[in-house]
Amino acid sequence: MKLFTLPVRLTRLAILLTIIQFCLHDLRAQQQPSEMVLRVNYLYLDLDLIDDPSFNRFSFREILNKEGKIQLRALETECAGLGDFQLSKIFGFMSWKDSVSISRHGSKVTIPPFWATFTLEVPATADYLKLMHFLNGAVPLIDYAEPSFKVEMLSPPDDTLYH
Repeated sequence: MKLFTLPVRLTRLAILLTIIQFCLHDLRAQQQPSEMVLRVNYLYLDLDLIDDPSFNRFSFREILNKEGKIQLRALETECAGLGDFQLSKIFGFMSWKDSVSISRHGSKVTIPPFWATFTLEVPATADYLKLMHFLNGAVPLIDYAEPSFKVEMLSPPDDTLYH
């Protein structure tokens, strides 16, 4: 026994395709985001510059060590000007030394290198999704690139301990 006849299936498929097309059109109509989160492989970073608390905004090229600049040159053959894109520290208070902690039992606990995560300012001329896809394939220099989501509180928390 068939659950749906062919005309019912086609009608549902047409409705689904219309909804998808409407959603895609709505996404394209929205303003392109101006920044994304970029995690750079810490092996390619200049650690002295990362530790400098006054150094918070810089070009991508500036924060790379010698090996990182070699990787960047290879990437710039496909994405011209990538080294000139501006980065900002997200965790400006952290240094590369914040990657290891000691537990209460005295053993070393590795902490992810949050200090290697930056905000990348996407130029208005760049295609945001293509750039993000390109950067996600830029292994080993880039660990990942993802949208920078903005979160807004609609109301204060009802937690009595909230400050």
